[in-house]
Amino acid sequence: MKKTFFNALMLSLSLLALGSSCSDGEETEALPVLEVETQTMNFETKASSQEIQITTNIPDLKVQVDKDATDWCSAIIDGDKLVVSVLENHNKDVRSTTVIVYRKAKSRKITVSQLGNGLAILVDPKLFKLESGDETEIKFKVTTNVEGLEIASPSWVVVPEIHPDDKTRAVTMTDHQYTYTVEGNITTEKRRGTIVVSAVDPELNLKVEIPIEQAGLPEYDPSGSEDLAEDIQITPDRGWASSSNARKIEGSFDGNKDGTRWHCAENQPCPHTIIYYFNNPVALDYIKYYSRQDGNKNGYFGETEILYSNDPNANENSEYTHITDKNFGGEVCEGTRVDFPQTVTAYAVKFIIKTGKGSGGGFENNLVACEEMEFFQKDTNVFDWRILFTDETCSKLKPEAQSEEYIKNNCPFDFYKNLALHLLNKTYDSEFRIQTYKAYPHPDIQAATNKTNPYSLLDNPTGIAVDDKESLVVFVGDMHGQEISLKVQNLDQEGVDGEGKDGFGGDIYPLVNGYNKLKISNKGLIYVMYHTSTLEEAETAQPIKIHFASGKVNGYFDSSKHTENDWYRLVNAATNKHFDVLGRYAHLTFETQHFKTTTKELIDLYDEVVYEEMKFMGLEKYDRMFKNRMYLNVMYKAYMYATSYHTAYNNNTMGTIASANSLKLNVWGPAHEIGHCNQTRPGLKWLSTTEVTNNICAMHVQTLFSEKYGSEIRLRDESLAGKGFTNRYEKAMTSTFTTSQALVTESDPFCRLVPFWQLELYINKVLGQEDYYKDLYELLRTEDDITSIGGNQIEFVRRASQVAKLDLAEFFTKWGFLNPVNQLVEDYAKGQMVITKEDADAIRTKTSVYSKPTHNFEYICEQNVDIYKKDAAIQRGTATRAGNKITMTGWQNVVAYEVYKGDKLVFVSPMQSFTISTDLVTLDGTTKVYAIPAKGNNKVEVTF
Repeated sequence: MKKTFFNALMLSLSLLALGSSCSDGEETEALPVLEVETQTMNFETKASSQEIQITTNIPDLKVQVDKDATDWCSAIIDGDKLVVSVLENHNKDVRSTTVIVYRKAKSRKITVSQLGNGLAILVDPKLFKLESGDETEIKFKVTTNVEGLEIASPSWVVVPEIHPDDKTRAVTMTDHQYTYTVEGNITTEKRRGTIVVSAVDPELNLKVEIPIEQAGLPEYDPSGSEDLAEDIQITPDRGWASSSNARKIEGSFDGNKDGTRWHCAENQPCPHTIIYYFNNPVALDYIKYYSRQDGNKNGYFGETEILYSNDPNANENSEYTHITDKNFGGEVCEGTRVDFPQTVTAYAVKFIIKTGKGSGGGFENNLVACEEMEFFQKDTNVFDWRILFTDETCSKLKPEAQSEEYIKNNCPFDFYKNLALHLLNKTYDSEFRIQTYKAYPHPDIQAATNKTNPYSLLDNPTGIAVDDKESLVVFVGDMHGQEISLKVQNLDQEGVDGEGKDGFGGDIYPLVNGYNKLKISNKGLIYVMYHTSTLEEAETAQPIKIHFASGKVNGYFDSSKHTENDWYRLVNAATNKHFDVLGRYAHLTFETQHFKTTTKELIDLYDEVVYEEMKFMGLEKYDRMFKNRMYLNVMYKAYMYATSYHTAYNNNTMGTIASANSLKLNVWGPAHEIGHCNQTRPGLKWLSTTEVTNNICAMHVQTLFSEKYGSEIRLRDESLAGKGFTNRYEKAMTSTFTTSQALVTESDPFCRLVPFWQLELYINKVLGQEDYYKDLYELLRTEDDITSIGGNQIEFVRRASQVAKLDLAEFFTKWGFLNPVNQLVEDYAKGQMVITKEDADAIRTKTSVYSKPTHNFEYICEQNVDIYKKDAAIQRGTATRAGNKITMTGWQNVVAYEVYKGDKLVFVSPMQSFTISTDLVTLDGTTKVYAIPAKGNNKVEVTF
């Protein structure tokens, strides 16, 4: 397309009165308009006149010449012309003035310049500001008395052929008219340059610059999808189910995918049958089945037969015609589209579900449920992509479609035409709109074999955001026989319903090969759900190419393909409130603003946290590393939590969570929540340990960060001065060793953590069995699960001993693991912990086949690990007691001190100085203190 810039200056305005129609004879005054043809008028040396066009609806315009120039310049209004006259310039230099046309608060200035007797160059206009990126003609006039001109221009301003006379004309020939072509700007970035008009003779040193600025092409605007084919959804008029619990069949076609499902009766075996009826015959091409969306897989369809009836009186006893069979998978099915082999005209559609996910009422695989069943008739008015594009993803133009003319002449749809033109001009933002997506195994697979929570479902972010009720156009390449869908997740739930709603999850949209037009229910970021039902299938499944031709580009950062520079580019270009950052092992979705204040180091640190926990658990050693990432998302409801598929963090924690520098010094929160996901259940997560054994991993990570970045270690460094103790070790030893209480009766989860962490400190750090916990976790994964709470606790004693090849029964007895107990436990759920003396003795018998440890390692902590390594005898020092404060000076090779009041043990501390709270005990003359060695029973009494 060509436009003439010079002609565009000749404004042709329709002077219309503005405003709404008036009654009672009222008239609306027209908006004042005043435009002039040019803002520059250049004259040669001799006396002359010029006129320019005025466009106006203002009567009685006035004109004024700057008073300092009235002796040589005059101006008048002659109808719709401004006439400017100048006298001959006898001076050497160029002279200039300003002419103003004005009336009714409207004015326009025109700069008037005139050559003198000296050599000079004048240009009109003085600059070009092109508001379009299209190919454009520009014209400019040069007024000069210089003999011979040269014109230089940017490479994108095409220089015309110059007539030879232009370089040889006489001084009296002063006006030169030039027409140039500005090439189309094929980028969306504005570009600037300069046209330089200069004298051929370099000794004259005369030149004039004309700045030129050209807008970029408009960015891709994915509007126009409303004209594209849109399949028709047809809602059933009623339904029938062979069985139901409290959730009736009507809940499966009410348009709500958020909990109003149908569920079969739990005490009946498969098959279960459901039928959807239509009052009038409907032409159907496919259905969409949505399993329950709450994360619970009970009820997912398995093998299913789909049938129809074209009898207007069809009921559950009628004859039905087979359409197709479909195995919905029962594992990875959140939303599935089933296309019929041919269009059917139906009064009823019947589903016979032969297998389901979950068991109830004594039957296996008998539970089936349907969150929503949708029925569709195809819109046949679909554009044939073969006209313009090389394949069904519409992401590359055919060789013959490499011109605007071809595209415009062969494409009837503005949407496709716009898309093709941007592809042609290389202005299409394909970095995120067009990508290939790899398959991931469904995270439930490894959650089952590793006995943990499942990792992420959202390993395939797209970098595309959508709005509420938007029509999203998606082109899908060869699906290689796989089923894929989109999930739109809206984390932006801040301030909803008072405390806010957690936005994790989202809406599912099944995809098919080729053209998809989806009506989006709720805004959010888009993720591709491409999951396989086995690990092996994920390794061999081919990537699928997907093109998001609408929606808004938000982008994401992936450390496997982006650099530190990309971090700043992508984060600053993000358009959504939230942004995805992918590492090798971790995936973050936090508010975009928080990523702007940190660096790529943040995702590297989270990768380190996740990797180190997996490594600690032996997943690397035993080739069990999770194929999915650990997902961490922002939310606005609680503080922090962990559950299936993700861990979540309140936005008010982002000062630590989303800052690399802060995370180095305070990694506990994420390490703790990720530790929850990694808890190996039930072998190392029985009722009463939910907030305990996850912290074994958290302590491991925090210890590594302490060594690398100087962060604190929670059990060692967190001060409990306000609670009467130095730290958790001191509190735990005192609480348990002075009372011989059962482990379950200790209310402080960090105190219950101590013996679990002491296994790592002693068996790994002292004895050098580096893979101890790795091997222990593997034993827990491979042995049969134990159903009872108490059984898991006492069997942990046997398992821990088996891996250590040490009889640890005495250690665990000291910590209360083997104490007889019959107690109701409340730990997010309720259950009865029962351990009898006979149970405990049976475990002691099993562990007795191993030798006993040579150390008193129930006192081990970070401060005294080296003492256990040395095996040295205690060396006395001095001691003082002031009230309840005891201070040791010069004592060596002591792992702990026991404080007695009379014959009763009242306090235990691994510290050299400690203060015993008077709430606990008041020391008196019967107080005795003993120093405990790392090995043996030879306690040394402390004298004061």
